[in-house]
Amino acid sequence: MSKRAIVADDRETCTAARVAMINAFAPGTQVDVVGDGRELVDKVRTNNYDLAFTDNEMPVMGGLEAIKEIRIFDKVLPIYMIAGSSDESLPARAIAAGATGYIAKLGPEEFAQTRDAVRKHLNP
Repeated sequence: MSKRAIVADDRETCTAARVAMINAFAPGTQVDVVGDGRELVDKVRTNNYDLAFTDNEMPVMGGLEAIKEIRIFDKVLPIYMIAGSSDESLPARAIAAGATGYIAKLGPEEFAQTRDAVRKHLNP
């Protein structure tokens, strides 16, 4: 059975980069892409995913709100927030909302942390 991942970000370049990393480190993974937090919640509610990545600042619903809503009905899905924010409290708020981890978008560790999350949750 193939693994499934979902990426939520309203910037196509960011989703394309994340999908490329998932495909590189977990070949054969089915990856869905959505552009806002509401779509993320709806997709997670109706599908079985093994991993989720979400941005925070998106139209309709942001990542923090989406994580909180997902945690009401799914307590186990690994959800990583990947965000480019100068708000130093965002990582702690993401974890408090139920995120599995926080990755600083465009930060020096983004590639390695994304790779490690993909390997941990999508490889047998």
